[in-house]
Amino acid sequence: MDFNDDSSLLRKILIIFGILAVLGIAAAIAVVLKVPQKAFQYSSDKFINVSKSADFEVKNIIINGRQNFSKDDVFFAADIKKGTPILSINLNDAAKKLSVLPWVENVSIMRQLPDTIIINLQEKTPLARWQKSNDQIFVIDSNGKIIQSAKASDFPRLPLLVGAGADKAAARLLSELKAYKDIHSRFFSAKRIGQRRWDLYLLQTPIPGSSKPNGIVIRLSDKEKSLDKSLHRLSILIEEAKILDRNLDYIDLRFPDQFVEGSRNSVDTDKK
Repeated sequence: MDFNDDSSLLRKILIIFGILAVLGIAAAIAVVLKVPQKAFQYSSDKFINVSKSADFEVKNIIINGRQNFSKDDVFFAADIKKGTPILSINLNDAAKKLSVLPWVENVSIMRQLPDTIIINLQEKTPLARWQKSNDQIFVIDSNGKIIQSAKASDFPRLPLLVGAGADKAAARLLSELKAYKDIHSRFFSAKRIGQRRWDLYLLQTPIPGSSKPNGIVIRLSDKEKSLDKSLHRLSILIEEAKILDRNLDYIDLRFPDQFVEGSRNSVDTDKK
């Protein structure tokens, strides 16, 4: 430990806090005596200059939690530059500027005297890819909101959700799927039907000699309260009826007391 450095830092801090105390008293007197704002601002500016001459200026900017955008994006948005008097920086204003970046969920900024600004970021969590009605695919977060600067091509492992309303219903579906590992491990896509129910798309066990697509459609109930019950029934069918090992195209679970299995080429009344 360098005691000389510590002593120097302590002296600087004492000087700054001494000036702060004087400035505080001056501010109180200014209010009582109705000193013009310009005069008080002049004193404040002088104080900032003194603090800079005592090496209280930004030399280090530490950014924590950044993954999906560049440091330059942070520096530009926060408008914090090295060499700026550290006590002149409005931390609340800088945090507000950062909060509008597409990836930012939460942000906090703190000063570490004499020369360091620490920016703590919490990024939005990419939940899924969402295709509403055309070919364009967006990345949505856990609130179903589009992360504007995110490219779907950068997140190929996220599940693909299709259809109007899929964005708002995504969090519940994906959360409940996690409780069923046998379903979740095979799940790769889902389609929202009529903004009231889901078709799930699951990977099947490869069937030797079969030329059919290696996937099966699971039609879930249209009753929102029955989502967990439908997933529970599906889990049982995977375990007991081995539906993912059979040459099936779809399983229809919309009926509470039965299920229908068959081919997409058969008569299909599910367009709702």
